[in-house]
Amino acid sequence: MRPRRRCSATGASACRSAALGAAILALGVHAKPASAQGHGDHEPTVPARFTADSRSLQKRIRFPDSDGDVSLEIACDAWLNERGAFRMNYCYAASEADREFHAAISFASRRARIAPALVGGKPRPVWLQYRVRFVRQGASEQVMVFPNHGLQVDVFGAEYSGPQRIETGSANLSRCDNRTRLWIQATVSEQGEPTAVVIEPDGTGTEACRSAVVDRMRSARFVAATANGSRIGANYRELLFCAASIPDSRDCRLWF
Repeated sequence: MRPRRRCSATGASACRSAALGAAILALGVHAKPASAQGHGDHEPTVPARFTADSRSLQKRIRFPDSDGDVSLEIACDAWLNERGAFRMNYCYAASEADREFHAAISFASRRARIAPALVGGKPRPVWLQYRVRFVRQGASEQVMVFPNHGLQVDVFGAEYSGPQRIETGSANLSRCDNRTRLWIQATVSEQGEPTAVVIEPDGTGTEACRSAVVDRMRSARFVAATANGSRIGANYRELLFCAASIPDSRDCRLWF
């Protein structure tokens, strides 16, 4: 259940365009050591994380040719496999003028690797939300990558690792048709459990579909957010959409 945007997708279809809006929710903070992180009765988890080696995403992104100074930040989502490879990657568009920067990220993600998420000491596929910042001042160019969508950088700092939803495969939701497009919000606890799950009022989808999506999000498992080596409760926001497997079909296949 995903927006289609300029995708780098291995074994996945292209992505639809979507705009990323701001969603800041109030959240109380109580941190615990990340090394002790668990998900209720589930195994301890470690978030997927960017590395500094030659295959890291930030080192593979090439600054696009353009005139003048640049200060641009782009939010992206990626489906990472157990090896930390990008199975699907797409970025949210604020403007068509950003197209070449989206293309640079998508191209770089095809062969990039990051340290995979761990659940119970074993690698697991997750959905990673991240930001890429492009800065050019005169002859100086810089590309920076952050493991969050920027929802709470004012609380936790630019480098905090946002919640990562553990991938469990796609699902058929018979209550949703192929016109569904919804933003969903949640607060993910220090144990990786989603609470306060709500659908934003904008978007498309029947009440029955919205209820089914909320129920599925409530049962999702997450690698909890971390900041400064400690796990934290943090906000999560995701764009979900239905893509019919057959044109003009009302069957809804969700990557969720």
